[in-house]
Order: sequence, then C-alpha cells, then structure tokens
Amino acid sequence: MARPVTSPHDNRWSATTRFLVELTAWIFAPWAVWVLFGSWPFALGVLAVLLALPAIFSVRRDKRVIIIAVPGLVRLIIEVFLMVAAIWGVSVLFPLFMAAAVTLVSVHIVTSARRIFWLLTGR
Repeated sequence: MARPVTSPHDNRWSATTRFLVELTAWIFAPWAVWVLFGSWPFALGVLAVLLALPAIFSVRRDKRVIIIAVPGLVRLIIEVFLMVAAIWGVSVLFPLFMAAAVTLVSVHIVTSARRIFWLLTGR
C-alpha cells in the first residue's frame, strides 16, 4: 500500500477549518491594517506575508507541494500567527463578531488535535 502524500492525521474538518481561518486572516488582517494605518502598500505587504508563509513553509508528508521543508513546530508557529491575525483583524473591524472568530479558531484547534500532535512529535 502506498503512503499518503499528505498528513495521515489531517481530515476534512481540520483542513476545512484551517482554510477558513486562513481565509479570515487573508481578508480581515490586511483590511484592518488599511483601516488603522491608511496605507494600501502596507496592507498589501501584510496580505503577501499572510499568503506566502503557509504556501512556502511546509512539513514533509503534510502537504503535496513542499517549497521549503520546516519542522512541525515552525509550521505550528505559522498557523498560530494566522489564527491571531484572523482574530485580530475581525476584532478591529467588527468587534461584535470577535466571538465568531475565536469560535472558528477553537473549532479548528479541536478538529486538528491529531495533526497538531503529529506535527509536534512526528508520530
């Protein structure tokens, strides 16, 4: 039997919630930067960083395409950065919806527990 190309501990729910967290960060963090600082170039720079980090840095056997292989802890730090960016962006723009962003991140952490353990330990 062939080995899976992606993480054996990733599932549909963890991948979906991870994508929703990333999408929230990509939309709301640059928008919040633009609202706070009034600078489109700065907001586009934030967007570029938020898009590039998870696309470039991956753990072997976690993604199909690996540009730069990093340890699991580094990937988790990137993902936590995206989670914080998502919550921060929503809280700056729509404070009443911050609970929704925190709930999304919490659901992502719960559904990704096996993958998080795998990234930290390699097993």
